[in-house]
Amino acid sequence: MIKINLLPYREEREKLGTLGFLLTAVGILILFMFLLSLIWLRQNGQIASLQDKKAALQKDIEQLQAIIKEADEMENEVKILESKVQAIDLLKKNQQGPVLLLDGLSQRIADDAWLDSLTEQDSQFTIQGSALTNEGVATFMKKLAGSEHIKEVELVQSVQTTSMEEEVYNFTITFKWGSAVATGEKKEEKKEEKK
Repeated sequence: MIKINLLPYREEREKLGTLGFLLTAVGILILFMFLLSLIWLRQNGQIASLQDKKAALQKDIEQLQAIIKEADEMENEVKILESKVQAIDLLKKNQQGPVLLLDGLSQRIADDAWLDSLTEQDSQFTIQGSALTNEGVATFMKKLAGSEHIKEVELVQSVQTTSMEEEVYNFTITFKWGSAVATGEKKEEKKEEKK
């Protein structure tokens, strides 16, 4: 006898196959979403870590810039102090210059001459004075020229005039003065050698 199955088993089998396929697809989709969320969380963690490192490095840069600024300020202060020390040393060395110049002039002036003024402009000195004779002016000039620190002695003028019923020679002499510092040092060396 022939048996005929009238139950719709093929349709049920197709429904089960379709349902299995759908469940597999949903499972794969859920697994894919889970993997994407893990990758996303890992990337966010790395980004947060890099941002923290960046913030720490930025703080370090700010601190180093403050230290560099402070070092630059100190360097400027050192330069200012060094220039002040150099200025003070130069003033100390040049302090003796005017005294030595006037002392040298007073030792070299003739007995019959006197000085009225002494001016300086651009290391060129000008002496104005009077003498009773032209020989007094000439002697004064020779003594000035004989000094080791006085150079280029020139007579600008010598004019005979009458002052208080006496004839005098008003003269103007120019010269250049050597280094006052060198003069002071040489005199100190000579004094030490004599001792």
